[in-house]
Amino acid sequence: MASKRNREQGRGQLSFLGGGCEVEYEFSGDPKRLNGEGTLLAEASEMRAAFAAGRAILTFEDGRLTPITVIAQTDGDPRAFFEIRTARAY
Repeated sequence: MASKRNREQGRGQLSFLGGGCEVEYEFSGDPKRLNGEGTLLAEASEMRAAFAAGRAILTFEDGRLTPITVIAQTDGDPRAFFEIRTARAY
């Protein structure tokens, strides 16, 4: 049986080595396993710093925390792209 994937949007908090910021996020993935990918939107400089750090913690609008990996960001762009590959939320 295939896993159900959903789309979720909201505002949250991103924490990473050397910083943190408020973000808007869009996430597509398995809501039970928190596996998937998404985009983050914030100040371009913050997204660049998050990309440089690589690993981060995303706090979803409902308070869930999950580790993410920021996998791409173009210098000057307020968007960054992330993956979640974990079997549990914290």
